[in-house]
This record gives sequence, structure tokens and C-alpha cells, in this order.
Amino acid sequence: MARRGLPSVVVSDNRPQFSSREFRQFAMQYGFKHVTSSPEYPQSNGKAEKAVQIVKRLLKKAKENYEDPYLALLNYRTPPLSGSDRSPGEISMNRKLRTKLPSAEEHVTMHKLPDIKQKRYYDHGSNQLKPLETTDTVRVRGDGVWSEKAQILARVAPNSYLVELERGKRLRRNIRHLLKTQERFVPVHDDDDGEKEVCVDHPSGGATASTNQSAVTPETAQSSHSTDQSQPVSTMSDVRTTRSGRIIKLPSRYVHD
Repeated sequence: MARRGLPSVVVSDNRPQFSSREFRQFAMQYGFKHVTSSPEYPQSNGKAEKAVQIVKRLLKKAKENYEDPYLALLNYRTPPLSGSDRSPGEISMNRKLRTKLPSAEEHVTMHKLPDIKQKRYYDHGSNQLKPLETTDTVRVRGDGVWSEKAQILARVAPNSYLVELERGKRLRRNIRHLLKTQERFVPVHDDDDGEKEVCVDHPSGGATASTNQSAVTPETAQSSHSTDQSQPVSTMSDVRTTRSGRIIKLPSRYVHD
């Protein structure tokens, strides 16, 4: 950025170095907008992904043929782009780049029309997906199957949505990874999960304890005394309950004498 200037928009994927709090602060400090592609859908950032593949291939071939890798990159930046009469280097430097290849003083450029035939073939086999609405119930595609149900929360990009799973987790997915369904969206709360245990500390010697002591009759006390001799009684501090308030009773093999 110190050499080329500050950009107005930076497009990247969702790797940790770009989704971190430090990079958000960096974008605010330098005054540019950061746009991320859809997670697990690299095609939405196709130009950058393709450029990385081409540069890797150039460097690999230059190493195999013992050639200068910088000349390989220069030759890649010199030809004009498809559908344009300017090369990447000319767009960046605002001038034509000189290479080792002989060229005339006046470069003859060929104005290439867009490849209408290729576009027609692509559009023939592709279907335009209908946009999803907020609160729509969808299935999220993961590992090749439509696994979990989710609900649309917001549309963050033309083809990218923020969804919430039934277990409460929020994800961002491309529309190709979302399948609209007529199923009912039922959120699952942690209160319904009896396996999660929460230790509750009850106050000792409080109002509840004094009330219970005053309500004990001699017959009850005698029966309780006989019961105490046969089996141990857990104290109030040892009682464990679930989040919904149910008391957890451990099996006898886990109870220590």
C-alpha cells in the first residue's frame, strides 16, 4: 500500500489473518472497505484464486527450467487482459512495461470482444437460484449432505446469507450451500439438555434450613436416625442439579462411603 496507494475496497477470503480484530482495526485506520467471500465457496473470489494458481504454475515451471522467476512474472503482467486492451502492469503503472521481447514503438492492440459463445454455453447449463427471505427454513450442506436445519437471519451479500442453526450456532454460507425446506425451525435450548450438569451451592443455616428443622416431629426424627445408620445421606453442598432444576442421582458404584 505504501507503493501503490491505499485501496478503496479489499476483497479476501475468511482466513484468520483477515477475519481477526487486528485486521478490522487496520481497515478502519487506513480507510478502506473489507469484503470477504462466502466461506467454503472459493468460486466467489475466483479472480484471486485463479491468479494464485497461475503464479504458482509460473514459479514451478521457472524453477524446473532454471529460468528467472521475475522475468516469468513480468511476462505474465505484460499481455493485455481478456476483454480489454490494457495489461495488468499497464493498469497498475499507467504505462506499458518493457520486456526482453522485441516490440514496435507503437503497440498494435487487438480489441477482443467478450466471448459470447462461451457465456451462452455456461448459462445453458446453469440455473439462477431464487433469493431466500428472512426467517426461511433451510438445510445447510456439509460434507456432501444436507445435514442441519437453519433459519435465515440476514442477507450479507448478493449470494451469501447469515443463518442460525437449531443449536444456536451462526454461520455464513453461499446460496448454493442452502436448500429451502418447508420444515419447522425449532431452536434447541441448553435447558433441555439433561447431560449438562451445573453445580449449585446452597446456603447452609439459612431460612429454609431452619424451617425444615422446626417441622420435624419426634417420629420423623427417629425414623431419620434409623435411616442414617443404614445408608449415608449426602449434604446440601453435594447436591448437583441440571439447569432445569432436576436433581442428579449418581449410580451406587459412584457413591463413596
